[in-house]
Amino acid sequence: MGKLININPGSSNTGFRINPSVAAGLSLSGKIPYPKYYDISSDDIWSYTSWTYEGPARVSVIQDEALFNDYAASGQFVSLNVADGSENWANNLGSSGYEQFLTADASLDNYYWGDGYGAGYFGKNDASTLVPVWKKTAAADIIDIRLDKTKTYMYSIEGFGSSSFPVLKHTTIDGSLLWSTPQGTGNTGMDIDLDEDYVVIGGGYNITKVLSDGSINWQYDFPGYTTGVITYSPSIDYNNNVYCIMININVASRPSYLVKLNENGIQQWLVEVATEDASGNYGIRKYSHIAEDGNIWVIGQEAAAVNTAPFVGYMYKYRALDGILMERYQISTSSSARPDNFDMVSGTNQAVVIFSGIDSAKKFNLEG
Repeated sequence: MGKLININPGSSNTGFRINPSVAAGLSLSGKIPYPKYYDISSDDIWSYTSWTYEGPARVSVIQDEALFNDYAASGQFVSLNVADGSENWANNLGSSGYEQFLTADASLDNYYWGDGYGAGYFGKNDASTLVPVWKKTAAADIIDIRLDKTKTYMYSIEGFGSSSFPVLKHTTIDGSLLWSTPQGTGNTGMDIDLDEDYVVIGGGYNITKVLSDGSINWQYDFPGYTTGVITYSPSIDYNNNVYCIMININVASRPSYLVKLNENGIQQWLVEVATEDASGNYGIRKYSHIAEDGNIWVIGQEAAAVNTAPFVGYMYKYRALDGILMERYQISTSSSARPDNFDMVSGTNQAVVIFSGIDSAKKFNLEG
């Protein structure tokens, strides 16, 4: 049940990297993100700040491991123990730098990783020895990857390079290409239905369902707009419903919405992620996950004005039936902390959350 969700540290959907130069609106200079493990209904359990490089941008929770990228020109990947935050290992796994993500198969037999800064690589390593099994070149950054139920095939999102928008690629488990979708059908991330073997992508300005043969089954556009909408990584529940955060940047206040679609791409409900007094409505909400009770967690920041600090991190729980807000928790105490990414821990009411905007002695390399 581990899910790999991509982060965009700015207000534009053009940036997949932690490098602030590609993220509009927010400067991360002098700040570094770090993960905290939260019991959502109470307080944090642990935090980890021992980053060698520029810190993580993504997390994937597989069984008892939380897997991160420690981004840099000569960076590495990091595995932490979910229970206490202790470091299992830190290793570049043979990447060529600018690490984008790290994930694993459900049995933790192998790790799968991607890197890139314009052009990149993706690879497979034995989980017990960390020894590379294979490494493949890519035309652009590899920003997300999922395995099918049989661990015979992979889906990956390849972005940047010559692409105006990323593409979805379907490969064998050794990285050999089977098919790819047109430009514009990949973007921030995806979720895979393991039983029926299809993928739903947050990409371009819409949400797209891609079948296992590469055909596009349907696309959903935000009502009234075909451009100017930031679409983040979706989640698929056990009834094949799709949930996704969409931000309408055609509107000056850039409101965030959570949408529910059925398996045919038909909108079931659309709600604005908003606070009662509107004091925090200008923050960026990003990602959704299916809670153990079948309802929907959303994570993001609240702010009193667009791209204006202070930013305060919150998690929201929405009822899957009708989109009614059930719970709302403040999960950051620092006025500059922004939750950029999270992954739910299977079987618990807990999550590993990545924050950025935390004061630190470490500095970003603004040129990447």
